[in-house]
Amino acid sequence: MFVAIDQSERPSEAVPVDVAREQMRAAVDVFIEQALRFHATPAPPAGVIDLNYEPALHAAIKLTTGGGKSEQMRQGAAKFVLEQKRRRHQLYRVMFLVPTHRLAEEASGKLMVVFGAHGISTAIYQSREAKDLKTGEPLCRNIEAVKAAQSIGADVHKTCCDNGKITCRFFRSCAFQAQREKAKFADVVFAAHELMFVTLNRFGKDTFGLVIIDEGFSLKGILQDARQTRIKLGEIWDESLTRYPVRKKEENLKEDTRQLGEISKKLQASLMQMPDGRLMREALIDAGDVNISYAAAAKLEFKRMVKIELRPDTGVEERRDLVEQYKYMRQVRRRARMWKTLEEFLNGHEDIAGRLILETVIENGVAARYLRVLGKKEIHKTVTALPLLHGDATMEIELVRHHLPYLTMLQEIDVLAPHERITQIVGLAVGKKILALPDEAKHPAAYAKQQARRNRLRALVIHLARGRRTLVISQKHVEDVFDEIPNLDAAHFGAIEGLDTYGNVEVLITIGRPMPSPSAIEISGSALTGKPVMVGKREKQQRPVRFKDGTERLLQCNGYENDTANLICGAIAEGGVLQALGRSRAVNRTAENPVEAFVILDDLTLPVPIDALVHVADVEPNEIDAMMARGLVPEWPADAARLYPDLFKDRKAADYRYRRDGRVPAMFAATSYSANGHTSSAGAYSDFGRTSARGEPNDAKNRYSYSAFWLTSMLCRFKVSGRGQRERRALLSAEIVPNAKAQIEAALGEFALFELITGDGRSSY
Repeated sequence: MFVAIDQSERPSEAVPVDVAREQMRAAVDVFIEQALRFHATPAPPAGVIDLNYEPALHAAIKLTTGGGKSEQMRQGAAKFVLEQKRRRHQLYRVMFLVPTHRLAEEASGKLMVVFGAHGISTAIYQSREAKDLKTGEPLCRNIEAVKAAQSIGADVHKTCCDNGKITCRFFRSCAFQAQREKAKFADVVFAAHELMFVTLNRFGKDTFGLVIIDEGFSLKGILQDARQTRIKLGEIWDESLTRYPVRKKEENLKEDTRQLGEISKKLQASLMQMPDGRLMREALIDAGDVNISYAAAAKLEFKRMVKIELRPDTGVEERRDLVEQYKYMRQVRRRARMWKTLEEFLNGHEDIAGRLILETVIENGVAARYLRVLGKKEIHKTVTALPLLHGDATMEIELVRHHLPYLTMLQEIDVLAPHERITQIVGLAVGKKILALPDEAKHPAAYAKQQARRNRLRALVIHLARGRRTLVISQKHVEDVFDEIPNLDAAHFGAIEGLDTYGNVEVLITIGRPMPSPSAIEISGSALTGKPVMVGKREKQQRPVRFKDGTERLLQCNGYENDTANLICGAIAEGGVLQALGRSRAVNRTAENPVEAFVILDDLTLPVPIDALVHVADVEPNEIDAMMARGLVPEWPADAARLYPDLFKDRKAADYRYRRDGRVPAMFAATSYSANGHTSSAGAYSDFGRTSARGEPNDAKNRYSYSAFWLTSMLCRFKVSGRGQRERRALLSAEIVPNAKAQIEAALGEFALFELITGDGRSSY
């Protein structure tokens, strides 16, 4: 039997990665066995109810990024293919859907390495608009014709590629057609998520037996683009209804056309009287009081479409004329969706529409009113009819169930990452608008302010990285801030899901998070759920930060009262950060290759426990860091003020920074030096815990802030000539040792004593 693990039965704590992989492997094997059993069991005849027949299974697996989810699902796909072939079952192929074509190429290659010798074949399917993954050249060389056909809802293959008699002039050498043909025969077809919304029969009818979806997709199938969802009120009824009537073959169905026109005119008149905003049920009831339902109107709309004489050899001018002549068909599908959505609303339980919104738009200085019809794409029945496995590290299953209502959580596993240290840094605003650069010529003051913020962020990243192999993930428009930093790669949210390229970095830094605007949340939530999602104003909320030692601390965040709004925010924002953190493959790290992660995030808590929460003032480079970078650190603040007047304006300022920062006193308090004298006192401080002046649990900085001195600094003692002078000490980097005496004398005065302290004794100058 197919058994889902109940929440109360799931382990409450994370498990080691090897245990997680065994659990994952077992869960995938159970699913594959059930899928094979489904195909081995004949479906009951049409009209016959068999209570023992189990429909196609839709199962979900949630596993921490890096735990091997994708690998196990690829192995499951191969096992399914091999067993179905052995059984000589015609439904043996697998559709494997991933976020991007680049990830499809990576996944295909990995599967072939393991199973290619067993006779498994793979193919990557891309759309006509895509570029060849190897050459970078467009797959389709007649894309304008394709876009023209798409604009009027014509069959692209027949009108642009091959209608049986005439083919496109590029057809024989077309890269798109070549990969399309390969996909018709491959055992496992890798493609982007978008393919789940179209028929699988384009790759061969009745050959697929299994669908696997890797990574999240729930917000991809939403219809929310204004260009695709708006219908001008003035065009709900107009003369095009009589010029392009309802037809049956070539016959004009005058009565059907009259009825469609009548309900269109009545709806238009009612909407004209309504204010902007979401439609209300009561206001719509009278608008539908005619001898035709909204559902019937939707069917009549499709009958207005006609066959257009577009051919693969149609010339540019002729094609343009045909598209202009039949441009009304661009609206037919949209109008049909409008009628269906109206019917759904009136037959539902909501008094306020979720997917129907009236709005006024200013176009070229003129106000125009529109009905906006939101919605979601339906996963094609050729996909939902098959056993389906969906794996995602950041899955919000309640959102996914709006697409796959019968999806069951098969396994949910949290994986330990003992060799990953996560520090969240707060106190630095890194939102999209804050880091965006305005036009310098038009807004010089604003440009300078924003540039200063970007420079501060760059300095912080350089300081955190300390020359180690580093990956920075931020918003796309911020990537250029980190150009030309040695040993550092930059990427952006939304383009890193599933990638294994950065599994060897020493430092991973995430900056900010992907976050939709309140209006986008309302639109997305309403389109997905069909209910009116209204977020209202953002409010301050106290949310717990969980630490790995089991303690918690509250952090003030921004959130919404609406649960769906918060769920969508979490899916996008928290999910985006978790996907970013997962690029380091922390669960696979060992004591020999640990990874340090910094999450620069001021208004969001993470759904995973962290090691430290620090304020940016306690970790960004300050005067002490600048002094250490120059290679000479005196023990006394008064000496620092005289050595570095550009860093400390006076003795009082130096004393304040020494006391607040705490590192220099701790370094000199340590007394453990190696025999040869080349290990700095900073090494003894690496396990010295402290609490920052702001009260944050701060043991992160001492883990990385001494790299400038690490294993290279020497201790010296000196005494300035003159009555009452006392001996003082300073730490020197190896590079500064030859000139240290002269540098200190120039600032403090002539020496009576200067010695380097080594493990062999004292060497005086």
